[in-house]
Amino acid sequence: MKRALIVLAAWLLSLSIYAQNCPALECIQGFVVTLHYNADVDSCVGIANAQDFIASDLFSCPTPLSFAIYHQTDVVGGDFVPDFNGDHSDIIVGETNFNELINVVVYLRDGDGNIQSCTTYMHIEANFGECGNYEESLSGIIITENREAINGANVEIIFSEDTLITTTQDGAYPLVYPLDSIFYITPTKEDNPLNGISTFDIVLMSKHILGIDLLDSPYKMIAADVNNSETISTLDLIHIRRLILGIYTEFPDNSSWRFIPEDYEFPDPLNPWSEEFPEAIFINSSPQETINFNFIGIKTGDVSGNASGY
Repeated sequence: MKRALIVLAAWLLSLSIYAQNCPALECIQGFVVTLHYNADVDSCVGIANAQDFIASDLFSCPTPLSFAIYHQTDVVGGDFVPDFNGDHSDIIVGETNFNELINVVVYLRDGDGNIQSCTTYMHIEANFGECGNYEESLSGIIITENREAINGANVEIIFSEDTLITTTQDGAYPLVYPLDSIFYITPTKEDNPLNGISTFDIVLMSKHILGIDLLDSPYKMIAADVNNSETISTLDLIHIRRLILGIYTEFPDNSSWRFIPEDYEFPDPLNPWSEEFPEAIFINSSPQETINFNFIGIKTGDVSGNASGY
């Protein structure tokens, strides 16, 4: 019994010794720091705390723990001694740092006085709508093939944060974008799938399938491809009939509307599926006024083009 207690005590002692060993310090790479408007300084600022960058589990480290963070350019020489008194527990960045990648060094001092460090970088982004790194000088418009404005489409602009905009009565949407960034513009509209659809569309599609009277534009062909199979067939007619009869409340394999950038040119107008056509606008730098941000809206199933009440 005594021997068992000694073994147990030794084992517990080894655990306590192990528990007091700090693991090697590891940093999160590419930590995002977001700028927010600060009324006190009338500017956009972001705060990066040293602890935010640490990826290591520090539960086993002897306490108390102290942290510091420095710009890598401020860490000079091999004998650099970080200040753990609190003045360097975080770094403040501002609007001039927008979209920068800033290298930093993070330091940890444990309760036994051991100091570790790791090097990483942070990416400075801005909170949409709050900060001054955006412009509203450009805009786009969403229209039909017949140049009629489409009202009520949702326009999603994706960059550092998703932003949803709804088109106005004239189909326009403001383009508010971050400078020198990559982003996508994607319209959607899912209301009233039956809008513009009637037996007349079935007649027009039937004539196209039989080769009697072909649909005369790639947009009408895409509208006719109700089941999104990249072909026009009797299956599309079945889907439209089921929608008209109320068996469907929406198209099971397609959206109510589809949108294609206005300046996209189909390689083969008689076959719009000869290559994958875009349904978003992709920007990889600051937009210029020469870029076309307009979309052509296609009402699924409405090959006659008489959808109303946009």
